[in-house]
Amino acid sequence: MLIDEAWVPAPDKDSRLAHFSNLRADDLKPELKKDRPLEQFVDGYYCDACGKGFVSDEIVKDDPRYYYR
Repeated sequence: MLIDEAWVPAPDKDSRLAHFSNLRADDLKPELKKDRPLEQFVDGYYCDACGKGFVSDEIVKDDPRYYYR
């Protein structure tokens, strides 16, 4: 599954975009993240009933940023 790239601030980059994703590469546990340039690819699952993809909580940091609450 492809997730969004890690958020890196840059000049003229809209800071609101940091909160535009449910999951970014920098929200993953470093020890479980693949090396660059494959860090955005994670093993995930797909629910046929609801039509959504998701990842296991085991690969997400214990203190991820919440983009939507």
